[in-house]
Amino acid sequence: MMNQITIFSVPKAFQGLVGMIQRNAIQSWKKLRPQVDIILFGDDLGIAAVAAEFQVQHLPNVAKTSEGTPLVSDVFAQVHRVADSPILTYINADIILTQDFLNNIQRVTEVYDDFLVLGRRWNLDVETELDFSQPTWEQELRQRLDKEGVLSGVGALDYFVFPKPLFQTLPDFAVGRPGWDNWMVGEALRNQVTVINGSRVITAIHQNHDYSHVSGHRTAVFQGTEARLNKGLLQGHLVGNSADAHNVLRPVGWRGKPQVSVVLTTYDHASTVEESIAQLLEQEEQSLSLDVIVVDGGSRDGTREILQQQPDASRLRIVPQAYPGLVAARNQGLALARGEQVLFLNGDSRLLAGGLSALRDCFEQHPGALELAIAGFQYPKPSGQWQVVNPESVLAPIFKGREGLHGLHIWMLPSLWQLIQTEAVLFDRHELQRRGGFAPDLSSAASTLDALLDLSSRGAAGLAVSEVVVSCPPPDWDDPGNLSGLIHESEQLLERYFAGPRLRDWMRVLEPLAYLETRVWLGSCAYAQEVWDVVVQQFKQSLVESGEEPQRVMARWRFGFDCFLGDGQDVEQGLRDLQGLLRSSQR
Repeated sequence: MMNQITIFSVPKAFQGLVGMIQRNAIQSWKKLRPQVDIILFGDDLGIAAVAAEFQVQHLPNVAKTSEGTPLVSDVFAQVHRVADSPILTYINADIILTQDFLNNIQRVTEVYDDFLVLGRRWNLDVETELDFSQPTWEQELRQRLDKEGVLSGVGALDYFVFPKPLFQTLPDFAVGRPGWDNWMVGEALRNQVTVINGSRVITAIHQNHDYSHVSGHRTAVFQGTEARLNKGLLQGHLVGNSADAHNVLRPVGWRGKPQVSVVLTTYDHASTVEESIAQLLEQEEQSLSLDVIVVDGGSRDGTREILQQQPDASRLRIVPQAYPGLVAARNQGLALARGEQVLFLNGDSRLLAGGLSALRDCFEQHPGALELAIAGFQYPKPSGQWQVVNPESVLAPIFKGREGLHGLHIWMLPSLWQLIQTEAVLFDRHELQRRGGFAPDLSSAASTLDALLDLSSRGAAGLAVSEVVVSCPPPDWDDPGNLSGLIHESEQLLERYFAGPRLRDWMRVLEPLAYLETRVWLGSCAYAQEVWDVVVQQFKQSLVESGEEPQRVMARWRFGFDCFLGDGQDVEQGLRDLQGLLRSSQR
């Protein structure tokens, strides 16, 4: 019986780490059921022997560039001639596939005639050959992914699934050099072939490696002669990545489920909760399908009775809180959530008209390519005026990054304290549940920053929008009575981040900078509140943690005071005050 799918690849030489991870990848393809055909192209060292060992087809003769790299055009032309399967899958030879790949491709073939399936990958350090004879190999690998895996950006395209006879003819791109994968997406878009993002349901695991197998290493791969030739072939042609997909593959059974779950936490909010619910349910009338979960923390002021007497009570799921604290209440609601995304509100917050739609639109515009959407918020000042905080101007350039959608970083902690409000963040529900929700040992605001930083370290992509979406009480960081708590929780966030399992060497180098930036901001807050001993304490700790000369640290404090102290405050006077305090503390 003819297999329905042919997987084809162009491995590198089977040497060292690269050889080992390629053996892992091929064995994972062999485990797919029903079985697939596998074709390995090329004549590099070890390919013929591995093909014979695993009993897969080997085609050694491939046209090459002048530097000896196989041409994508010849590989695709040959596979169309020799493969009997109606569905073809090009995949990089370092990618492990799990059974969800085949299951979801089958779903696609039942609906579409012409399609291109692609998706983001998971990056994972794999240092040994995996034992695929063990029935638990996939389960154990998924557990490692949850703990250590990092989701790639939208620009990393490692597999393409399409039916014959699509993509018979390609330009003479060099395999393994940038650009040709973007051409594939652009070509599908140009020819109105449905591009489908499988990132949500297909687990493609990239085994991390360096580029020591290439003369010139990473620089040669991405900036060398062949890279420039590939980019030249892209001139004038439409290009794309996984964020440009028409459709996104969702888990089986998702139809009919709500688009967004809203977890509303209440505790003695009798005076405000009714308006909060009314404003929230108005969002649903704007064509949004909502799943509203109200977690009540044992209110004693009649909040529970107000909830039950709501005319729209049938549209709410009201649950008693099982564990103490706001963060625990959010986690309890998250565990019950069914929507694709989840928003967290408090009973004394009010979602503004169109706010939820503004956040949800981000996910609609980038199907399968987004895990976070962050908007602005407003809160009342003692003067009776509204303070509006709009993070878009600061966060949008950060999110854009090199690949178009990127995450947050720990050295931004002072800005994140000021720019992020839990109620103005829409999370991808699955990824937030994957990381275990929020840390209950942190405050509400700190647990949100901790989650955002951890999700970003896991590869979560985000967008910031200019809309102000929620009215809420003043944030904790703006409370003069919370300075000691702000310092303690900032230190906790720094410690947690730099103890994380995904910390890379290039991030470790930035640890002193992250601590210094945070100390300067905390010192500025203390100076503005005239808490002089804390100013001195923060400066001294910044000296120790940075390892820099006092003059260099003082220069950074000068710049920080200029950034953080409010308008009308004399920065130079602040620095003179700081130097005077330091002299006094040394007597």
